[in-house]
Amino acid sequence: MQYSEIKKIVLLDDSESDRIYIERVLKKNNIEAEVISCDNAKSFYNILNECTPDIIISDFYLPGFYGSEALFMSKKLHPTVPFILISGKIKPEYLKESELAYADSYLLKDNLEYLPYIIQNAQKRCLDEC
Repeated sequence: MQYSEIKKIVLLDDSESDRIYIERVLKKNNIEAEVISCDNAKSFYNILNECTPDIIISDFYLPGFYGSEALFMSKKLHPTVPFILISGKIKPEYLKESELAYADSYLLKDNLEYLPYIIQNAQKRCLDEC
């Protein structure tokens, strides 16, 4: 899947400034997909029931909702859609030792400029495995 084939991205993050920055990074790298933003479990679930995104990007820590819950919800509803976990706090070592290892990729928020590469790699892995 090329960037031009990405039509819909679901972005779960409670920080408006992070959502805006992520959208800028995507556009700067010619990822012109529709970004559907949400910031809580209910809206995330509703969005996943209404559409099949090409990519899901989720923050790890949300008020009352964790990235692990979002991951399992998304994999239940859309098992082949790449799920990318982002966080400003979690250590990569923790990810490898937890259920979050089932995410297709992860990225620290300090490195969001690498998001397009992470998307591309996650897509490639999903296409190879599916």
